[in-house]
Amino acid sequence: MKRTASMRKMLGMATVAFFSNPRKGTSLLLLSLKFNLLVAHVTLFHTQIPTNPFAPDSLAQMGPTQIQKLVFEKHKLGFDELDHGLSLFRRMVQLRSRLSVINFNQLLTAVAKMKQYSTVVSLFTQIRELGVPIDEYTQAILINCFCRMNRVDYGFAILAIFFKCGYNTDVATFTTLINGYILQDNTAEAVKLFLRLTKDGDIIPDEVTYGTIIKGLCKLGNTTMAVELVRSMQKWHCKPNVVIYNTIIDSLCKDENVDDAFGLLSEMRESDVMPDVVTYTSVIDGLWKSGRQMDATRMLSDMTKQNIFPDVITYNMLVDAHCKEGKTKEAQEILAIMIQRGKEPDVVTYSALMDGYSLQGHMDKAKEVFNYMVDKGLEPDLRSYTILVNGYCKKTNIDEAMHLFREMAFKGLKPNTVTYTTLLQCLFTLGKCNAADSLFHEMMCRGLKPNIVTYSVLLDGFFKNHEVVKAVEVFRSMQDRGITPNTVVYGILINGMCEAGKIEDARKLFSSISAKGLKPNVKTYTALIGGFCKEALLDEAEELLLQMEGDGCPPDDVTYNIVVRAFLDRGDKHKVMILLQEMINRNFSPNASNMATLIDDNDYLKMIENLVSRDRKTKS
Repeated sequence: MKRTASMRKMLGMATVAFFSNPRKGTSLLLLSLKFNLLVAHVTLFHTQIPTNPFAPDSLAQMGPTQIQKLVFEKHKLGFDELDHGLSLFRRMVQLRSRLSVINFNQLLTAVAKMKQYSTVVSLFTQIRELGVPIDEYTQAILINCFCRMNRVDYGFAILAIFFKCGYNTDVATFTTLINGYILQDNTAEAVKLFLRLTKDGDIIPDEVTYGTIIKGLCKLGNTTMAVELVRSMQKWHCKPNVVIYNTIIDSLCKDENVDDAFGLLSEMRESDVMPDVVTYTSVIDGLWKSGRQMDATRMLSDMTKQNIFPDVITYNMLVDAHCKEGKTKEAQEILAIMIQRGKEPDVVTYSALMDGYSLQGHMDKAKEVFNYMVDKGLEPDLRSYTILVNGYCKKTNIDEAMHLFREMAFKGLKPNTVTYTTLLQCLFTLGKCNAADSLFHEMMCRGLKPNIVTYSVLLDGFFKNHEVVKAVEVFRSMQDRGITPNTVVYGILINGMCEAGKIEDARKLFSSISAKGLKPNVKTYTALIGGFCKEALLDEAEELLLQMEGDGCPPDDVTYNIVVRAFLDRGDKHKVMILLQEMINRNFSPNASNMATLIDDNDYLKMIENLVSRDRKTKS
């Protein structure tokens, strides 16, 4: 690879980030010392390789040839236990003069496959101290580990050190660094690096490089730039493969841009890249979720005509799609076909079916599927349990929900923020504020971070159970943790303050929404209007009702019914008639409570008849 001026500048800057810039002619020994300073940051996890309890005598009796064979096997399969890898490493150190750098690279690769990245760094440090040779592939392994540990900056520093020591760098290493940025959710920096390297000719990107950056862009939903990059591949005599097309098509379908996905599918075929089962599954899923079930069925038929048959993922998608539409009977039929065609249902399949029954409130059937899955020898996962917990919570069966919740922990599954939030909502619905408060603190102690939905549930729960002080504490805690309230949160706060009779606090909160760069929605307006009506401030309620129109947020039937009720209670028939006319013009109807009052009074009944008659004449 060319060592361009831009590359030297970039790598020099990376080195300066950690050490003073070494002078020309700096010795390899000095660079090694500086490298040790760098890895000291991460080897805190493994400053000393622990004594291995698994140390069979057979390892000590193995010679170089046997060790080479063993490490070759393990670098493909990985180790069952970390201690096995460490035992092998110790034996390799004893035989290091008769082993090559390839053997040590294979061992590091095997340990990295276990996601023991800090251990790899620690082993590398010992390799260097022992004088075991290293090469460009060692460099690539180490950089990959730093990137997997979300330390791309360390990855660049290692690249700079190896670069100054005369080692070459290939496109795969830079692809690893690009992927490192993407793993850190910093796709913008990944794109910047990709464009800089290709512009200056530092690298010639291959399919893997393109696939990596395109995957990052699609993760952000930036399919436009992803497609542009596909177009640019010809410049480097590089042809997009089926994986690259599938990545973009799947992203387009998830964003419900199914027509664009069809366009890319046609282009794919024209480029002699044949779609596979993944391509068809993405498109069928996109069509189904867009409400185009007939098109999805035709695509499924086209797929089989091309001798491409559904796999487990395709069947799972179809089962899930039918269940979400309440078609559990059809989902069961798809499951039967799946089994007939030799595709074994997995945890995802049964969980989708459980979700279908749960959405319909048939928890007995959902639990039957759960038990059947367990009897089949399948281990329920976090989603399986969360579906049941959510279903029982909707039925306010908190005892069964909590039983499953505790069972999850017993089986080694870690409930996530969604699971906790679901349980919190159920506890508040049942008025069990203390239990909800305790569960929230348990969630925090387990290191889980509440999201804005969790805080919304807490606020709503405390307000509805008249725990205003606690609700205010939650709001302050939310802000202290750097979570910015959204319109939903403000709506809950305003409604809660109004219900508590704190109308001035509600008014101040409403005024602060615009200052925060947010726009009140119909629920936010309605909450404050309801507060004004409750305090008999009907002039202000009317004024805010008119303001809604001016702010581009027209009132809905709930808003009108609240104001109508307030004027009915006051006995202001003129205002009621005006409001009813507006409601009829908007195709809104009085709710049951207001209608009962209206038909009980002859004057109001005549008003409604006249208004309806006048509306019919106008439309005719």
